Parts: sequence; C-alpha cells; structure tokens
Amino acid sequence: YYSNLGAEEVRDNNLPLALAYLNKALEYEPGFAAAWTNLGVIYSRVDDLDSATQAYRVSLFYDSDSVTALSNLASVMQRRGDIEQAQQLLAEVDNYRRSSPYYRHQLAAQSAAEGDYETALNHLNYAVRKIPKEERFHFALSVVYTAMGDDKAAARELNRAKDLASSPIS
Repeated sequence: YYSNLGAEEVRDNNLPLALAYLNKALEYEPGFAAAWTNLGVIYSRVDDLDSATQAYRVSLFYDSDSVTALSNLASVMQRRGDIEQAQQLLAEVDNYRRSSPYYRHQLAAQSAAEGDYETALNHLNYAVRKIPKEERFHFALSVVYTAMGDDKAAARELNRAKDLASSPIS
C-alpha cells in the first residue's frame, strides 16, 4: 500500500512525500525490491548518486531479475562517469530482454511493421517455444503468416490463438 502511494508521488514528482511513503513501506517489508528501486529514482532525481546506487543495488539483491533496477543503475553509473560499469550493466539488460518472450514479441511487431517478416517469424517462434500457451504469440504468428502469404499456417495459428484464449486458465 505505502509503496504504491510512494510510486504515485514519484510519478507526480512530489519527492518528499514519496520518500516518506517508501520508507514506511520498507519498515513493513524491507525486502520489497520495487520500493528500493523507487527510492533509487528519488535519489537519482536529486543527484544523490551514491544513495541511488545503494538503493538500486539493494533492489537487485532482493530481485536480481529487475530490469528496471539494472537499467536505472546503469544510468547512474553513466552519470558518475563509470562508463565501463554502465556498459556491462546495459549488456546484462540487453541479454535479459532478448531472452524475454514478451520482449521478443515486441521485436517481432517492430520487424513486421518494417516488412521484415522472416525476422518477425524468428522472434515469434522463440517466444512460442518459451511460452507455448500465450495466445498473443499465436495471433501475431497468424498475422505474420498472412503477410507472408501462407494462409494455411495463418489459419492454424489463428485457430490455436482462439483455442488458447477460450480455454480456462491453467
């Protein structure tokens, strides 16, 4: 509750109130990574880069997969002039994103919009291998196959998407 209030105040740039809410949230749940990330945002906005760095590192301690904390930490490292560290962190962010089926779905949409259907197909096939029951991936495949002129594959994927969308959550 307090973390959500703090995040809203960060968004509205009411940093003193945001800081109070986030500190309260961390009293109740010291290991809540998102609250630490939001603290990092506050410290970064007021140019307290040491505190921002510490907050992002604590966030990553509790949630090592937080792309937001990792990316924000990279930004702080750039601002501090530690370009090598920033580049290492950005490489980790890129690796994480490229392994995310949802990010690959996004890349597929970009590729398809540019008319690069083979690349879109590769991204979507990766996504489907990772999460075979995600109907959005199958629907996107149907769109790409249609654009490629493969009506049979498009119909198969559209039917699969419909089946998945109408099946109960498992």
